[in-house]
This record gives sequence, structure tokens and C-alpha cells, in this order.
Amino acid sequence: MQALLRSPRVSSRALDAVLPDVRVAQAELPEACEILTARLAPDYDGDPALDELAALVATRAREVHDAIVVAERAKIDPRARLALERVIDAHTPDLDAARGLYDLLLGSVGEAAQEVDLPGVLEEALAPSSSRGPQAREAVTVDLARRVAAPVLARPAVGVALVLLAIASVRTAGVRLPHVQLSGGGRSVTVGASEGAGDHVLVAAPRLVAPTAAVARLAARRAGFELDLGPAARVGFPSLSGRARRDASRRLAWYGAAMASSAHLVPSRRGRPGNDPIFTLSKLASDAKARGEDVVNGTLGALFDDAGKLCTLPSLTEALLSSAPEQLASYAPIAGPPAFLAAVKRDVTQAAPALASRAVAVATPGGTGALRHAFASFVEDGHALLTTSFYWSPYQTIAAEHGRKVATFSMFAADGSLDTAALDRALGELMQAQGRALVVLNDPCHNPTGYSMSEDDWARTAEVLAKHGASGPLTVLLDIAYAAFAEGSLSRPVSALARIADKVMIAFAWSASKSFLAYGQRVGALVAIPPSADDVADLDAGLTYACRGTWSNCNHAGMAAVARLLDEGGRAAKERKVFTDLLATRVDAWNKAARPLGLQFPRYDGGFFVTVESKDPPGDAAKLREVGVYVVPLAVSLRVALCSVPTAQVPRVAAAMAKVLLG
Repeated sequence: MQALLRSPRVSSRALDAVLPDVRVAQAELPEACEILTARLAPDYDGDPALDELAALVATRAREVHDAIVVAERAKIDPRARLALERVIDAHTPDLDAARGLYDLLLGSVGEAAQEVDLPGVLEEALAPSSSRGPQAREAVTVDLARRVAAPVLARPAVGVALVLLAIASVRTAGVRLPHVQLSGGGRSVTVGASEGAGDHVLVAAPRLVAPTAAVARLAARRAGFELDLGPAARVGFPSLSGRARRDASRRLAWYGAAMASSAHLVPSRRGRPGNDPIFTLSKLASDAKARGEDVVNGTLGALFDDAGKLCTLPSLTEALLSSAPEQLASYAPIAGPPAFLAAVKRDVTQAAPALASRAVAVATPGGTGALRHAFASFVEDGHALLTTSFYWSPYQTIAAEHGRKVATFSMFAADGSLDTAALDRALGELMQAQGRALVVLNDPCHNPTGYSMSEDDWARTAEVLAKHGASGPLTVLLDIAYAAFAEGSLSRPVSALARIADKVMIAFAWSASKSFLAYGQRVGALVAIPPSADDVADLDAGLTYACRGTWSNCNHAGMAAVARLLDEGGRAAKERKVFTDLLATRVDAWNKAARPLGLQFPRYDGGFFVTVESKDPPGDAAKLREVGVYVVPLAVSLRVALCSVPTAQVPRVAAAMAKVLLG
């Protein structure tokens, strides 16, 4: 498909003719992966890595499928062709690498052990072949240090050979760690024994780090080895360039994920990446600034004023400092103080007060805790929640930590509005497969795009939700972390959802972190409004039980302070208005600077972030860091936290991104 899209000799009419066949083939990928998973499960004791790999392929395949549907609808004009090419380019490395992982798994169980010359296996398996198309006609490099090239006992699959080569390097040559680099979708391989603490293993696709590590361990174990490369082993990506490629310590700090395993961790908890990459990037920016470098830090979602000082609400500080010692020290009720819960219920139902009568609320440590409760309570173990194709990356972390998955639908239609047709399709498939669903919508001021759904978006979304709510329990969870910074706040979504409140459960992940600029207080709440009052008692008990089984109690003084400000209303809102205006000024500065430069991003109405299209997010982010601009690479875009960028620096960020992304 990539070759067809890129070839100037393939007409739009010809593409129109083949797209239906490609779409059908793409739609079959998830089922094929499920079949493979079922086939492999007995050999690998049903290891969760198999399901994780299948879920990743299903997500990418669905996004490609949705992009093809959009292209078919547009009849492949130049703009639609370019949009489709971008999606295909973004997801093909993941799908190619996933195919390689399935080859590794199948190869490791399908052949008897035998003595294999590892360099020979690699050369034979990776040699160019006319049947593999023009993209495979790359020189194959197998550069092995002579001391590690001895044959070992292995099953001759390419992936297993690579894994066992790494093990052989450590066991037979005295080399601390090997260096294995895959590029060109796995068609060009360089393997050598490098020395020093920066040694690492590279894999082809960034989002496949965890599945690659897990699958490699499974295959090695099946082949008679335990994969343990020592505490300094790392997984990184080959798309880095320039100074970032040369600077191993910085590269591993951001892209690293420890591959060494601990026997004290259960298998599903091994090989995880550790610190959140956004916080890691922010620290890199702070360290560079401390060294005297001219840095713009657009990574972290915290609001700073134009002097670089963290924005706070004086009224909140005063409320916290006036707390009685007993309130500072005592336990809060497990579900949260009644005054706090009542205030939060009123806050989220202002546009439809009647909903408050059957609302259930529990306190959580920030909005993240509310997401945790919703994912664990409203999604079955092993099932998937559904959200937009652009989403806050910790959704995946929270879901994986609790044995859930994340499915997505294409967020934007060709006209830039929310793609409710894609939502309809994806939700229908999920309801059919699971019998129930949780739909997570981050609105208004979406993270990471800055998009706020229009009244029409919400009207169409409500229709889709009502339709599927008839076929099973359906919850729509609004992640409203940034609602206080949006014009009209929650009036649009709550008014639309109130009309279908008898058909679906409406829930809110509420947070004081952003709305009261109280990030460290960890004050939040989950509010759930079931379709029937008959559900209230059990829902309340279940969520309170979940509180006791996780964090037990939340910040007593913080909740009391926030409750007081919610009841008072005016003072905190007046203070917040100063910062809302500051953020609006930056949004305006961005739109005025970035649009004329040709940067591509969704409609940016407000909020902390904007997202810019990129064909190589990790590589482009690395190039931007070289000129002192720090942003967060996502799947197909770069996220800019304008909340932390001084207004005067906004044009600089836009200009730097245009130079890197557009040349």
C-alpha cells in the first residue's frame, strides 16, 4: 500500500479501485491474531504477552482501516491521499514488527533444536528477495565480532537467533552486553559486541518495546534459555539522529526500557519502562536549562506564568494553611468527606441539576485515580475500553496495570470534526465482542490536541451512545481535567448527555490538579450517574470498596480546602480567570504563528496542549531538542504544552517546528 500511495504513476482512480480489497484484508488482521494467540497459548502457558501483542495489532489495524474508509469516502483527492499515506507510514513499522514477533513465537515452537550458525541464519533470512517487493532490496549487513560468532544450540527462527545471539555474546565471550540493531523494517541487521554501560538492543518500532521484550523472553525460554542481559540492558529505537544519536546517556534516559528481569516480579510485571517519559523529558529540559542552555520546555502539563513561575491560586493556599491540625493529620472517610463529594456533584451537573439526585461520587488521588477506578470497575478483566485515536498516554499504562486494554477510533473526520461514524463502528464492534463498553472522552480542551467538541459533535455522539446503550451496559466517562479552562466549561457535554441519561451511565473523572492548580495535593473524584436509581446503592458500595482496596483514604485537608472553594465559587473563579486569559493569549499567539507556517494540527480552541502532525515523532523531537525546544513525541504527532511556554516564546516554538517538520 505504501508503494502504491507514493508512486506518481498510480492514479487516484486506480487507488479507488484497490482500496476496498485493502480495507477488507486489514479488517481481517485482528481475527488472524486471535487465531494465532489461541494456537500459541498452550505452548506459552497463556502468557499475557500474547494478548498484548494481539491487542496492539488490532488497534493499529483498526486505525488503518478507519483511515482507508475516510479515503474511500473522499474519493482519493490529493489531500485524502496524503492523509492516508501519513497513517499508513505511521502504523506500518508497528505492524511489520508485530509480524516479526509472531514469526519469532511460531519459529520457536515449530522446529526441533539444532546447532545453528547464527550469522548464516541472519544472512539467509534477511537476504533481499524479489518476492518481497522493492522495499526489501537493501544491503544486508551482518557484522559479528569474531569472538561471538560461534554456533550455539537454538531453534532457527530469526527472532530467536537474535535473542540467542545476545545471550551467546554474554555467556561465551565475556562481553557485558551485545548490540543488535534492526532497521528497514527488520530487513537490515547489524550485530556487534559493543562495550561499556551504553550497550543496548534496538528494535524497529517504538510502541512495540513491551511486547518485544516479553515475546523475546518467551521464545528464549522455549528454546532452553532464560533471557537476562543484566541490569544495564536497554531497549531503544533506531530512528534517532544527530546529537541525540551520539549522546547515549540522553538517548537511554528517554527511550530506554529495562530488559533485565527480576525473579521477584511476577512475569506480567517485568520489563516495564519505569518513569513516565513525559516527566523524563521535562527533567532533561530542566537539566539543560540548569547548564545555561537556551531552552523552551513544552513537555509538562503544568501552567507557568511568563516569568517561568508555577501558577497557583492564592485562595487555595490560604484555605490549606488555615486547616486545623486535626484535619491535616486525621483520616478522611474512605469514600471522601460528604461536603467535598456534594460540592463535586454540584460542580459537574450545573448544566443539568436533576442528574445530581442519583449521582454517586468517591474521592480519588487526582484524576488519575478516577480513571483507575473507572477502568477497573466498568471494564471486565481482559476487555478493552474505547477512546479517541489521540489520547493521553497514561490511559494505556493504567489499563495495562489492571489487566485491561485500550481500543481506539479515528478521532477526526475529513472536515476536522469528531469522527462519530468511526465511533459508531468501533463501539458496535466492541459491544458485540464484549457485551458492554466504557467510552472515554477527554473534553473540553482535549489532551493532547487542544480540541473541544462542538455542539454538533456532542449531538451526534449522544445519538451513537444512545443507539449502542440499548445492546448492553454502556458507560461514557468524561475526563474533564481541563474543563475549567474552556469557554462554557461542561455545558455542552452535560446538556447533550442529560438527554440520554436513561440509556447510558454518565461518569466524570474530576480533578483539582488543573482546575485549582493543585497538582501535588492529589485531589480528585469519580462521579457516576447510572440510568436508574436502582443502581445507586450497589454502585456506591462497589466504588467505596475499590477505594479501600487501593489507596484507602485521600488527602483530607486538600479535599476540605477544595470543597470550601467550590462552595464559595466566586473568589477562586476570579483568580483562575487571570490564568485562563494568559492561556488564551498563548493559544491565540500559536494559531497566528503556526497556521501561516503550514504546520498541520487540529482546531485548537484552548487548553494546555496542541498536537502537530509529524511523520517521524521521535526523530523530529530529537532534532527540536538540538535547538533547545522540548516537546513530547506521540504516535503520529508532537505534543506541545503551551501551558508551560512563555507567550513571547510561542512564535519561536512554531518556527522551530516548521523548520524541522517542513524543511
